[in-house]
Amino acid sequence: MKAQALQKELYDAWDLKFSYGWLSGFGRRHALRYRQRHGEAESADPAAVYLGRQQLQDLTDQYAPLDVYHMDKTGLCYAMSPVRSICTRGTHGVKKIKTGITLALTTNADGSDALPPLFSGRVKKPYCFKKRTAAKLGLDYRANHKAWMTGHLFPLMVAQPRSRRAGLWTPHLVSRQCFLPQYRCIGMYKCSP
Repeated sequence: MKAQALQKELYDAWDLKFSYGWLSGFGRRHALRYRQRHGEAESADPAAVYLGRQQLQDLTDQYAPLDVYHMDKTGLCYAMSPVRSICTRGTHGVKKIKTGITLALTTNADGSDALPPLFSGRVKKPYCFKKRTAAKLGLDYRANHKAWMTGHLFPLMVAQPRSRRAGLWTPHLVSRQCFLPQYRCIGMYKCSP
């Protein structure tokens, strides 16, 4: 450690111990705190959220729980900076780098049917796959420029054989309403962001 090397050069006779108490004392003396770096503020209107929940509840009451599918996304943004940092005063948020992979998960309301997850990345043949294809690895993997779930990828989920029966889909991850003319038995409800 650099501090220990400097201590030997400057204060050879003084035995310096680097402990948690030393670190926390140093932080107090120099007014260092571990703070959250705030970026985007919460922008959801509580009244709109309540209204949207009521509309969705009224719509799902018309279907059996077996036939109501919900799709949501999660992902890993491996290049994003941490949201907390050590600093002397509050800092502004930084632009988030959203490079990563997206995973779409779909299940029905009673939990009896879960569709295979759909992965979306930026490259067609990721290096981590080595020389194997996604199908050989047992993955449903698609690629597009930003690794987002798009109107092009969404119909691929609906086209899976188990999901073509009559029912209602409530996707949280599609930016606009997708038109699926070949599946007239499927109702769509786009949830508000």
